[in-house]
Amino acid sequence: MHRKALAYEYPLGVHPVASGQNGPWKEEVTFLKVDGGKSILLSALYPEDGAVIARVYEADGKEGTVSLSSDFAEIDVEVDLLGGDICASDGTLTVGAHKIHSLRLKKGADKNG
Repeated sequence: MHRKALAYEYPLGVHPVASGQNGPWKEEVTFLKVDGGKSILLSALYPEDGAVIARVYEADGKEGTVSLSSDFAEIDVEVDLLGGDICASDGTLTVGAHKIHSLRLKKGADKNG
């Protein structure tokens, strides 16, 4: 239910942009891919100190696993709510019931084709 409420309140906007890239593109290019259970939701994505913070939380009271990946950035570390480093991360997290986790993404992966 929470996912449907968020989708209603914040509908997805798609905006084509011009590109100067030469060569073939992959069929799908994703800024941030969130793979996990239906109860783990992305709640924030914002720039901070030259990086991007992605925050996820578990909404249904059940532990789950989530994996974040990006075609344009590399997962750096898990951070606390104030942005302080907690530990290195490859983007896969076990999220406890009703818990919040944040990851720092650094620019530079450029795997977009």
